[in-house]
Amino acid sequence: RAAVRAVRSSAISVTTTATLLPTTPLNSQTSRTVYNDGSATVFLGDQDVTATGANKGIPLKAGAEKTFGCSEKFLLYGRTATGNVDVIVGEAY
Repeated sequence: RAAVRAVRSSAISVTTTATLLPTTPLNSQTSRTVYNDGSATVFLGDQDVTATGANKGIPLKAGAEKTFGCSEKFLLYGRTATGNVDVIVGEAY
């Protein structure tokens, strides 16, 4: 793995529609961390992520965080079952 030079963070409001996390992902990164700064669960996955059913995403409960290791740009989406939830996304590069 490459050494981390810096971390870019973004605050994003996730809704009931699949929301890209972050809105403009870096092209090159070593990891991405999503922290749920809200009071409801956010579901993480691809552009077809849902809160229930066959495309149900990885649940990220309020106050939890999830880190994804990566070596290039990848697209990660979040979605809520109802309402809006604020998340903080950190991208190490």
